[in-house]
This record gives sequence, structure tokens and C-alpha cells, in this order.
Amino acid sequence: AGGGTNFVSPRGVMLLDNWCPTFDRPCCYTLSAEVPRGMVAVSEADSVTTRERDDGTVFTFLFPYPRNSVSLVAGHFEKQSSSVDGIDVCTYFFPEDQELARRYLEKAKGYLKMYSEMLGPYPFKAFSVVENVAPTGYGFPSYTLLGQAVVRLPFIVDTSLGHEILHNWFGNSVYVDYEQGNWAEGLTTCLADEYYKEQEGKGAEYRHSCLVDYQSYVREGDAIALADFRFQRDRASRAVGYNKGAMVFHMLESILSKDVFLESLRAFVARYRFKTAGWTEIQQVFEEKSGKDLSWFFRQWLERTDYPGIDIAGRPVAEETRDGEQAVRFTLRQDNSPPYRLLVPVEVKTSQGTERKSVWLEGKEKEVRIQVRGYPTEVAVDPGFDIMRTLSPAEFPPVLARLYGAKNKMYVMDQRQKDVYKDLAAALRRQGFQAISPKASMKDALSRGSVLIMGRPWGLPEKEDGDQGAVIRVKSNPFCRGEVIAYLSAGSAMELEGVARRLRHYGTYNHLEFKGGRTVKKERPDYQKGIVKRIEAPIMGISSTDLSPLSRLVRGADRARVIFVGEQHDKYSNHLAQLQIIKELVRKGEKVAVGMEMFQEPFQHVLDDYLGGKIDEKTLLKDTEYFTRWGYDYQLYRPIIRYCKRENIPIVALNVRTEISRKVARKGLDSLTEEEKRQVPADLDLSNEDYRSWLRGIYDKHSRQKLQDFEYFYQAQILWDETMARNAARFLKDHPGYKMVVLAGQGHVAYGYGIPSRLKRRGGYPCSIVLSAEGKELEPSLSDYFLFPGDIPAPFSAKLGVLLKKGPKGLTVQGVLPGSVAAKAGVKKGDLILGIDGEPVRDISDLKIALAFKEEGDRASLKVKRIRRLAPDKTIVFELGPFTRQGQRTGFYTR
Repeated sequence: AGGGTNFVSPRGVMLLDNWCPTFDRPCCYTLSAEVPRGMVAVSEADSVTTRERDDGTVFTFLFPYPRNSVSLVAGHFEKQSSSVDGIDVCTYFFPEDQELARRYLEKAKGYLKMYSEMLGPYPFKAFSVVENVAPTGYGFPSYTLLGQAVVRLPFIVDTSLGHEILHNWFGNSVYVDYEQGNWAEGLTTCLADEYYKEQEGKGAEYRHSCLVDYQSYVREGDAIALADFRFQRDRASRAVGYNKGAMVFHMLESILSKDVFLESLRAFVARYRFKTAGWTEIQQVFEEKSGKDLSWFFRQWLERTDYPGIDIAGRPVAEETRDGEQAVRFTLRQDNSPPYRLLVPVEVKTSQGTERKSVWLEGKEKEVRIQVRGYPTEVAVDPGFDIMRTLSPAEFPPVLARLYGAKNKMYVMDQRQKDVYKDLAAALRRQGFQAISPKASMKDALSRGSVLIMGRPWGLPEKEDGDQGAVIRVKSNPFCRGEVIAYLSAGSAMELEGVARRLRHYGTYNHLEFKGGRTVKKERPDYQKGIVKRIEAPIMGISSTDLSPLSRLVRGADRARVIFVGEQHDKYSNHLAQLQIIKELVRKGEKVAVGMEMFQEPFQHVLDDYLGGKIDEKTLLKDTEYFTRWGYDYQLYRPIIRYCKRENIPIVALNVRTEISRKVARKGLDSLTEEEKRQVPADLDLSNEDYRSWLRGIYDKHSRQKLQDFEYFYQAQILWDETMARNAARFLKDHPGYKMVVLAGQGHVAYGYGIPSRLKRRGGYPCSIVLSAEGKELEPSLSDYFLFPGDIPAPFSAKLGVLLKKGPKGLTVQGVLPGSVAAKAGVKKGDLILGIDGEPVRDISDLKIALAFKEEGDRASLKVKRIRRLAPDKTIVFELGPFTRQGQRTGFYTR
């Protein structure tokens, strides 16, 4: 009698679950069992004693270790025994399988010896392989229970047996803390299933199958984190716990080393033997043994449900190094946000062989340059499938796993052979397949997902298989991208007996043949090994100058902790160069922050809120008071700010408050109040006479209507420099892993006089200076690097074409430029602007923010109050536009 995983019958006994009292923590059990004569009992044991009675035998199992439950199996077994390194090794097989038992005995000894050398002593004194009448495949402390049909499968002794033996280290002696997730299945899969394939030279093939299964069964939105895996419930959960888990341990070995990996595992096994351990304990041991902080590794792989997608941006380029050698340059890219931190294997094929290297990819992009021997022809990224990642289409072949894992999986049956396929169809429905009517349009049916076609319902020109038994082939679905079609043909229902149950176990195959209930053929499809791209042949020529591309310039400049990129505020080419430098650093894998003169320090929290997604761009502009405190066209800076947001790059507001700098420029430092002085750096350095002289020349060239005193102008400049240096230094001190790109006017960075010298004084930070060479007499001391960006038109910016004056009632139109959108709509001098696009206009910022989000060709509605001397005031709504580039140079001006 019995049910589930427990039964008692004349053929045997299997008591595994809830058949005796259990407790909520590991306990030591004493077990004695009497079985009829001729039967042998097996349980967890280091040693067994027997006592004969008149009608049976009493088996007493000695096992002095705590465990969560106890099991009991009995059957008409014949025992074979041996030993290895002091471990008693036994098989309990049925009489008809004794020849098979000898093979299992020798293999078990080999596995025990191998894993004892790899991980430390086997935790028990005995190990047994027990055959069972039920189709089981279970591992218990000191023995494994395998069904008779299972042990007869030729591959089990070379795969599953070692897997179950290894569980005696992971799971059966070091217990799993399931609150933290089940780590044991992934680790055991890594050191058993993958390891055996690696020994055969097929490790990459095995890892590829892991990734195929994961991508087939784990659908976006349904994925669970590895930390949430407890037990295998279905194919999707197995793909997480076993496949992803094994890949995570494989990647951990890759970033440490095999020696450190195994040393850590030995320490883990010794420390937590007969104790409960989880991912936290694994991390602690690996950090101790490696001397590295691995929190980032475990956090990204245990907590996240997405997985990286990697690609090569564009085509790799071959180039010659300065010493005449060959190199290949390309950009690695990943599509996850936030980015993963990955150690990416790369192979470069050359005329002289293959070069291998691993590179770190920590941001969205990274430029990689690899020097090689011979002329490079091809780059392959992760050709050995060493990273848990999304497979590219060329790496993801049409296989059965994709049919069974499809979100919409269906079948259609040839009604002329209904008797052949009906039992299989019923099994498929139980497995989640939906039936398609053979009367449905073939194209409509196949465009809905992945389909198993049984027979020839639509007369498809599939090859007839005659008397070959049952044949199934899998191909890409031409009517539904990313889906597959499987064609099944069979001569009789008998040929399909048992096929439905077995098909899903052949997930990595695309061609299978069955005959007489046996699998007679199985083939895997070809697939691309890694993300492969041909190398673009270089254009050869003779250089007329020593000019370098920006990417090479950055490779020199980034030796510094801080890169100052001076700008002419109204030159769009300068801002594009700044953006390109930031991008080059990110591609190189640097952690980058951007310091901006354009934002003032009291508004740092607003910048943080925007970058963190708490506020939108309009709110950013409004709450930082951008247009009243800076004023230069926002379109010039927008690409930089949006890139920083997209790539999670911090922006640091460097500048001092306008109220303070303006007051100093007009009345000097002594005019500041005590409260204002507390906001100013205490150590202003006014002693650089070269800087003073240089600024005097700039001052004398410009109008001095508002700034009557050069000394005040000089003090204001120093105040800007010192405040920006202080704020940059604060960030760098608090974020030691970051480089900073500082964007500021050229006058603040030229010769290193302004911000650079003051930043060095605060922390000794090495700096590089980059300036545009436009309109300058180039002096070596002016800058470390010069750019020649050319004249690039500014991006489109919508303009009204009015002269405005701010008064107590609001913004009044003082003049309208001929040909402007305002003039064309009928706006007149004296109109009081009330709103734009339904939003109130209280000051110039409201108007500028609204226009900042207009594209070329957009329109706007402008609400004004027209003041009339001899009649009541009138409210008018004007339809303005379309805004065009022709009107870009005419804007609005304020008094």
C-alpha cells in the first residue's frame, strides 16, 4: 500500500517522505527495520548490523550525523561491495542487473576518490548505489536511489551517478539554507555535469545547452531570481536553479582562478559540515580566500532576474601600433540597465593563429584594443559560452527546447492519421499545447507561435520517412520571428509509444528518430560559437600631421583623475566634443562623473532627483532655475545631460550661487554678509600673478559698463574657480573609484590657472586639460590637448522673436522681430504674455522651458493680454508656428 513517493509491496519498500516523525531542524535518528527473509533494507548509514529472526531480518542503521529526515528502502537485492580510501562502497541491485552493478561499483569508487581529492574527505564512512522498482533518481546521505529503468540507461553511470555522489558534499552534509535559496543544485551541476563535459573537451557545448534551455523556458516577466530558487518545479525553475546556478559558479571560477575556487570550496565544506549554509556564507568564504570584495558579483547574479545581452557595436577595425605591430579595436556593448559587471572572453583570429584575452565590461560600452601577432581577420566574443547571457540569433538554433518552452506552443494533426497521433495529442495537451484546427489557414496558424505539425495536415512538402519509425525535425518558423516549427511523422501509433514523455528530455536536439521504442538517431544543429564579427580592413595612407583621433587623445588624457574640457559656451561643436570624451571614458569601463559649471551647488538635489528618475526634464530646468542662472541655449547641453541620465553618470553642480558671484563682481568679497561668506571657500588663493595678468587682458577686451573694477572681476573669477574646485574635490573624496570630467568655460581651465591648480591643492588630483584650438595661438602650456572640432550647426531651438521686459504685471512685449513666428501670428508691442500651450507664464523661465521642448515643425499657442487705451483690455490666443530653422537666429531678449 502507499502513495506518492512511499510504497510497501511484495516487490519492495520505499519510504521517503513524511512516513515517520520529522522535526524543523536536523536531528540524529536511530532506525531499526525488520523485513521478510530474502529482502535487504537500506537507509542512511555509516555501518549496518543485522539480526536474524524466525520470519525476517532486523537491520539497524548506524548514522551519527544530524539530518532533516530519514528514509528506508528494501528489496530483493544482491549486494556487491568494495572500498576506496577507507570508504565502504556497495551496490544493491536486482539479480538480473549484477553485471551492471559491477560497473556502477567501480565508477562510484572513482567519483568518491576524485571528489575527496577535490573537496576534502568524503563526509561519511560508506556509500551505496541502490536500485529501485520505481523510476527514481534521488540522492540521500551515504546512498543514491536509482530506478531500474534509469540505471539501465547507458549514460547514467557517466553523468547522474557522479552528480548524486557529489551531493553528499553539497546538500547532504553541508545543508542548504533554503531561506537564502538553493545553491546546492547549481554548484553540483557545475562540478559534475559541466565538469565531466569539460574533461571530454565539450564544456562549451554543455554551457551552450544550459543557455539554450534558459532562453527557451525562462520567459521575460516570469523569471525568478537565483536567490528565490528552492526546488525544481518545472523546466523554467530548473533552468534557473541548475543552469543559471552552474553558470554563476563557472563565472566565479573564471574571475578568481581554479586554485582559489577549489580552495574556497574546501574551506566552505570543512566549515559548514553538518551545518546549514546559504549564499551569504558562500560569499564570505570566497571573499576570505580570494581577498576580494565579491558583493557586486553575488548581488547581480543572485538578485536580478534579467541577464546580459552582449554585442559588438559596429565592425572591429584593424590598425597598426606605433611599433609596427598589429592590433584590433572594437567596442563591446551590453543592453542591460543597470549594466552588469562582466569578465568577457575574446578571441581574435589572425593570419598566425588565435589570440585570447579577457576584458572587463562594467558599463554600457567599452572600447577594447588587443595587440596581436599576424593580421587580424575576425573577433569572437565569448566563443566558449563562459558568461550567463542572451544568445544572439545565430547562437540560438531551432531545437526542441524552444518548442516546449514557447509561450504559445501549439500542435496540428493530420486528420487522415488521427489514430496514429491521437494519444500523443492528448499528452501534448496535458503539457500545455493548444490544438490548431487543420482547417485554419497555415500562415495564420504558424504566425501565432511555435507549432508541432504531425503528419501533413496542409500537404507540406516534408520528406516522407517510410518505415523509419518516428522522426521529428525542428526548423525556424518563417512566419513568426523567434519561434520554431517541428515536423513529426510516424508510421503507426506503436512507434509513438513513450515518445511524448521523452521528447522534452531532448531539448538541445533538432533531429530525432525512434524505432521500436528506442532512440536510434539524435542530432544537434550547427550554431555560431560566440558573437562573431569580421574585422574591417583599414584604409591605408600617409599622415600629413601628427593629429590624433579623439579616442586616442582620451587614452592619453585618462591617466589623470580629472579631465577638464574647456568650452566656448555658444559653440555646439565644443559640447559635442565634451560628450564624445565622456563616452570614450565610459567605453573604456571607467566610472565617470561629470562636473558642470552650468549648475549651481544649492541645486545639487534637483540634479540628483532628475538623474534618479524622480522628476522630469522640465522640472529639472525649472527647479535649477537654469534659464535665469545660466541662460545659454539648453539645447547645447541637452545631449550631455540626457546621456548622463541614461548611463547613470552622476552630475555634480560645481558653481557658486549667482547672487554671490554677481555681488562680488560688482562690490567685491568684502560686500558679502556673514551668511554668504559661509557659502564661500575659506581659502581663496588670489596670489597667481600670471593668472591675474591673463584675466586682465580678457577684461580689457570686453565692455566694462557693468564691471567698473577689475579687482572685483578678478575676485569673482577666483570665487568661481575655488568653489568649483571645492565641490569637485568633495565628490572625488567621497567617490574614490570615479574619474571626473569637468565642463567649464575655457577661462576657468586654460594654463591650469583656474580650477585645475585649486583642485590639485585640495587633493593632489592629477589633471588633464583639453581645449578647442579654434581662434587661438596654440601655446604648449595653454592645454595638454587641443581639439579641432570644426563648425557644427547648433541643434534646433524654437524662438518667438520678441523683445521682452519683466515688470510687476509680468512679461511685456517691447518689440517684435520682422519675419518671426510672433510677427506672423500678430503679436504686437505692449502685449502682456499670460501663458503658452495652456500653461501660465510668470517669468522668462516658463517661456523658455516651454520652447525648449519644441521640435522643428511644432506649433504653440500663446495667450496674451492686449492693453488697449480706448477700449477694455482683450485676451487673445495666438497660434504660432510652425517653428523653423530660419527663425533660429531671432529669439527673445529681456531687459
